[in-house]
Amino acid sequence: MSNTGSRVPWVPTPSRVTERLLNFLGVGPGDVLLDLGCGDGRLLVAAAKRGATGVCIEIDRVMCNITEIAATIAGVRHRIKILCRDFFSVDLREVEPRPNIVYAYLFSSILSELAPKLEEELEPGTIIVTLD
Repeated sequence: MSNTGSRVPWVPTPSRVTERLLNFLGVGPGDVLLDLGCGDGRLLVAAAKRGATGVCIEIDRVMCNITEIAATIAGVRHRIKILCRDFFSVDLREVEPRPNIVYAYLFSSILSELAPKLEEELEPGTIIVTLD
């Protein structure tokens, strides 16, 4: 399951959806949000502004850099960990801090491939949110 980047184009989550999602989940201090394919990091930056911690797994080096810059400009870089890797190659059991929420804005075909990994590697009770 390599070359995920060529199968998953970047489509940014609209800002209004980001805020509604964070409100719906009640994201705040003490939460750890893992974004699989975080793109420009907008969801993690918004969550970090609310006091949450974020972990970004993004295969595209340019997007990783954009996330780092956006987090730095927003003053929340210390709250976001960036892993510039293919999320299929990352053992989610080893991601620190441990997420209690996972966000994935991915094609349903990718989500189907990813489902067994999430079930096996995430702690019971972890909230998984997808868009579309």
